[in-house]
Amino acid sequence: MRAVWITPGFASDEKDSSCIPTLQDLALALKKRTDEIIIVALDYPFRKEDYYWNGIKVYSFGNSNKGLVYKLKLLRDVWSLLRKLNQEKKIDIVHSFWLTWPAIAGQHFCKQNSLPHIQTVMGRDAMSNRFHRWFDFNFSTIVNLSEFSNNVFYNSTGCKADVVIPFGTTKVSTSSISKDVDLINVGSVTRLKNQFDFLKIVKDVQQKKPNVKAVLIGNFFDRNLVNELNKYINRFCLDENIQLLNEMPRGEVFNWMSRSKIMVHTSLYESQGMVMQEAIAHGCKVYSTGNGIQFRHSMFQLFSLGDTTISELLYRDLANVNQSSGHVLIGIEETANAYFNLYNLNQKRR
Repeated sequence: MRAVWITPGFASDEKDSSCIPTLQDLALALKKRTDEIIIVALDYPFRKEDYYWNGIKVYSFGNSNKGLVYKLKLLRDVWSLLRKLNQEKKIDIVHSFWLTWPAIAGQHFCKQNSLPHIQTVMGRDAMSNRFHRWFDFNFSTIVNLSEFSNNVFYNSTGCKADVVIPFGTTKVSTSSISKDVDLINVGSVTRLKNQFDFLKIVKDVQQKKPNVKAVLIGNFFDRNLVNELNKYINRFCLDENIQLLNEMPRGEVFNWMSRSKIMVHTSLYESQGMVMQEAIAHGCKVYSTGNGIQFRHSMFQLFSLGDTTISELLYRDLANVNQSSGHVLIGIEETANAYFNLYNLNQKRR
């Protein structure tokens, strides 16, 4: 089985743990099951280069933030590469991530060469966008990450995915880390991730627990929004309670999760919400708005934004949380098995 992945980005080297870490985990797990995984990264790394990542060949086109003319040229270049690979090695399946340019590149090539095409809907691409007009929903096998995202996808396209395969987490050890952080929020600092509601919740909890300690971790690309968050913290004198931390290596994020008692996930939209699974895997209970994947588990609690009782619930929970063992609700090996079976099924249908 030789599979070619097409994705907007991939790790620039083996030290890069920040670029789509779920794909990194899946690539390593599937590498053990297939003859070869080849990765085509359209936008990131920001350089045109061929390189190896943990023994996996990566072709980077470095096409980020370029206009339509460049994207059309990119498609031509990608198709040329795929033809070359197919002639030299015989591709068994093409797997595109995100129903955007990777989808168009992968599906068109597969149609022209009678190859099976897997399309994973990864995030906001489940919502209506221009690529839906160019995509043949009857040709590819479509995968979604959660029933929540699949319903959004159906409302946008009138189609449901053929199968739902969530990303899984790796096994971790959390037994020896003390929990000195009360509340944590992890995610890119954007309006969609809705960190303002996290700050508001911390402010309300602080009225009951003056020494509450909270940490917000995310990239600071939107400096204006970061400044607004800092102004809110200063306005309500929360400097001693809330720490804003810029993007950091994945292992350091996991360490903060292990140190934290409760993750408050306030995002307005998630296709899955991997940080919630990762938090639970590191012994951190999750309060979620229900956007993304949902679990029936003692470490997972739904709440509604604007619910005036949430601060009281958190205050009570914080008093009862000490040391918690991590729980892997979905393992990455489970995800890899599901995709490997899907690859084989589609290959047999050729």
